[in-house]
Amino acid sequence: MVSFGKFFFLLLLCLNLLMSPKPAEAKIGIEPIGLCSKIPNCNQKCKEVKKTTIGGICYRRSPRDTEDTCGCFIIISYIAS
Repeated sequence: MVSFGKFFFLLLLCLNLLMSPKPAEAKIGIEPIGLCSKIPNCNQKCKEVKKTTIGGICYRRSPRDTEDTCGCFIIISYIAS
């Protein structure tokens, strides 16, 4: 049989986990700035050009594209729960 002290401790622990704040959420988008063949270091260029970005990546915008596009990651919205 569980003692009252252990029960009370587990109850407080469960309440603490349920009431703890949830992590913040952010929606991130990609803003294209040019072709990767013309931008040697896409990640660094995005950090220099856009102060609100967290870097960049070369990617194909569609399966039919023949060249990669440099896209900068941007934060669209930030939701603190």
